[in-house]
Amino acid sequence: MPPYFKSEHKYTPNYCEENVYHLCHKFLALSGSQLEEDDANGEITSPASEVYVVFITNEWSSIPLLRQRAGAGLNAEGFVCWDYHVILLYTEAENGQKKRSWVYDLDTVLPFPCEFETYRRSALARFPQRELQRKYRLIPAKTYLEVFASDRSHMLQEDGSWKAPPPAYPPISTDGKNVNAGI
Repeated sequence: MPPYFKSEHKYTPNYCEENVYHLCHKFLALSGSQLEEDDANGEITSPASEVYVVFITNEWSSIPLLRQRAGAGLNAEGFVCWDYHVILLYTEAENGQKKRSWVYDLDTVLPFPCEFETYRRSALARFPQRELQRKYRLIPAKTYLEVFASDRSHMLQEDGSWKAPPPAYPPISTDGKNVNAGI
């Protein structure tokens, strides 16, 4: 079973890339950067287990997702069309063999974590319109922590007000990199 720590996690609606950044820290701190041993309970996790950050985007900045908290009160399917979305993907392994993959999406109403196949069927339904076709970019979690930064300017409106209230903690900075590098 994959690690679970939703209640312990920093969460700010509409800041998925920062939410996942902090989730990556939890994963890599939980059992070391190679995910070999979980010091909390002594379980050994195969070094073949993998943690990725997944950017979901397209050239039209129009990403349809179902079963999202932001859409739960608006429609039965929990439909939301984000400009992009970021999730964490954990692939569990045992004895060097991949077993299952789990999605960590703090914005979904689906279980947390959610088995990949369940998430794919429930949240990633296909849409026929070309403008709604998604593209996926997988980045190793360790790399994401090394290069991700955001000055949050993508969340500012033309008048200088926020599209959504920013997190209470300071913006994440790393060698001048930016969220747009991932998209």
